Amino acid sequence: MHYNRPIIAMDQFNDEFYVNYAPPFQGPIESLLSQHPLLYNEENDIKIFEFYQAYKRFSSFIENDDLKFKITLKPGELAIFANRRVLHGRTSFDQQSGERHLKGAYLDFCALKDKFRILKAKQRKQEK
Repeated sequence: MHYNRPIIAMDQFNDEFYVNYAPPFQGPIESLLSQHPLLYNEENDIKIFEFYQAYKRFSSFIENDDLKFKITLKPGELAIFANRRVLHGRTSFDQQSGERHLKGAYLDFCALKDKFRILKAKQRKQEK
């Protein structure tokens, strides 16, 4: 069982785009194909070739060390970022070098913005 989605997708209002890039979890690309993926079709071959050309170019930008921001967190530090707005990842970890503890938490960004708006209005009211 798998889920297909485009690597680059627009939101429902075409206001923002999202990048779904995770090579280890890259699924089959049959959604690109015009006919059943097991049937030979020259049009499918062209689409597959074009996809992999574009994917290779896109990956070269993402994997370019000159364009990466890397940080090593110290014990007690944390990183906060908008999961759908920042292309992020982590490097490999050598278990022989020590312990590693990762904890993920997710927050609905709309709920956060709404709470911020309410608190800001409350603050303005108190300042009067």
